[in-house]
Amino acid sequence: MLILARSLLLASGRVIYALGAEDDEVRLAHCLQVISQESGSLLQGMEEAHEFTQLHSLRPSDEFLAEVKSANKTVQKLSRIRGERAMLREMAQAISEAAGPAGLPAEFAPTVREAALWVFHCYSGMAHGYAWSFEVGAGDPSVDLWIVGTLGAFAVRLMTEMCRAPEELGPDDLGPDDVPLDA
Repeated sequence: MLILARSLLLASGRVIYALGAEDDEVRLAHCLQVISQESGSLLQGMEEAHEFTQLHSLRPSDEFLAEVKSANKTVQKLSRIRGERAMLREMAQAISEAAGPAGLPAEFAPTVREAALWVFHCYSGMAHGYAWSFEVGAGDPSVDLWIVGTLGAFAVRLMTEMCRAPEELGPDDLGPDDVPLDA
């Protein structure tokens, strides 16, 4: 159960990072960063699966792999993949800035930032079968789950608010024409 905290934190953190900024330009840059990372991950997975010799039904077609490569090339022109550590730190900062709107006391923001980093690294280590987190001294699992659960609920609320129907959008809202796909 606790290992799932990493997945929930990562998913919630990406949503909060991508959609949580007040400034439209920052939000767009963050969204493009997440898309860039996801596109790179998809390409890695498809290239790996394309080499499968036994699991033929999982092997992508040459055409699909070419489409993924082309799409990734376009996406990478918009935003380069950042290193995992830099991305985690930015995500943790965005999470800490969301502490107040998520219902946590504002003075708790620095603690939330550190807790987010700890939960990710600790449970990532556990997911990979490492025991270092126990040597250092694991945090309190109930607190970890409370923080991750609170952030997860906030991420869902944020997504719901951001996913408005087109008729609800105003003239100042960011639209698809604002993204330079030919950059």
